[in-house]
Amino acid sequence: MKGQAIARRDFAPAFRLTLAAKDASLVRESASQHGLDLPLLDLIARRLHQGAADHGDEDFSATYLTSAPSRAALTSSPSRRRP
Repeated sequence: MKGQAIARRDFAPAFRLTLAAKDASLVRESASQHGLDLPLLDLIARRLHQGAADHGDEDFSATYLTSAPSRAALTSSPSRRRP
């Protein structure tokens, strides 16, 4: 569903990244209040907040941009070139 949009670098918001980061924080807070240790949730929340810092008004799939190589790197890398 999001793969083609990500490949096109189309991050038109369906669910803004700032809202996803906020929701992740609320879930972390609730988990903590209930004595739950959820390391995967911590990792996801951290990644959402990293993405929201630069791409908060874009779709939550823009978290991809926090670790994605630049478009130039994708097209110049011999292992990434298509025949």
